[in-house]
Amino acid sequence: MAKRRRKDVVDEVQDLNLAPIMNMVMILIPLLLLSTEFMKAGVVNISSPRQAQATQADSEEQEEEDPVPRVLIAISSDGFRVMDQRNLPDFAGFTTPIERCGGAAAAGGEETPAGGSPHARAETLPPTICLRTESSDGDALLDRLDYASLYNHLATIRLQPQWYDRFSEENNDVISLLASPEVDFASLMKTMDTVRFFLRPEGTDPGEPSGGANIDAFLLGGGGEPTLEQLENATYLTGGEDGPYRFRLFPDPVLMLPRAGG
Repeated sequence: MAKRRRKDVVDEVQDLNLAPIMNMVMILIPLLLLSTEFMKAGVVNISSPRQAQATQADSEEQEEEDPVPRVLIAISSDGFRVMDQRNLPDFAGFTTPIERCGGAAAAGGEETPAGGSPHARAETLPPTICLRTESSDGDALLDRLDYASLYNHLATIRLQPQWYDRFSEENNDVISLLASPEVDFASLMKTMDTVRFFLRPEGTDPGEPSGGANIDAFLLGGGGEPTLEQLENATYLTGGEDGPYRFRLFPDPVLMLPRAGG
């Protein structure tokens, strides 16, 4: 009997059907985009750190016909010290502790010399703005520093009629920040945010800042003791004919290096 001949079997190669996979991808892409959390990054323009020098070192600044204060904020674990690197007599009242912090009594009733380097004065002067009364020793420094009172203090300085227009000139809107070693990064950044722009207290419309403006209208709490809640609820004060414009307080912060070996 003859054997049956085996037929050659040829396998046909079929293309993959990718349509189901593509459909699934098209469905997943919008879902992934909706569930994505985008990170918002902000940039604060600051000048490079520099070593602080004695206040009398720059003779050119001292020879100005009508100098304005060169404001310096020293940040430490017991509060803020507000100073003037030029030691102008008219600024002396702004270095005195605010009323809540004891006023002149905080200095022990003795006048503290205004001369010397910023480092030395930061170690000698009592805090101009002490820690918040509602904070405790267990709180982080960020939660204990009184940023609301710091803002009011700086806004009062900025709105002084004899200095207001001059503060708008180049190099006069600079503010120096000197932080003690125990000050953390978050507290330093919060200070930078506080000093740069005017704020609009919640529910008010103080108008445009000027040298003849009512200072209390621009202050948190209407010139009384401000609270953290008032600071958090405030918005940036904007205006201008060409569109929203933030009114500048001290927009150019400069970091000062700590004392060498300190």
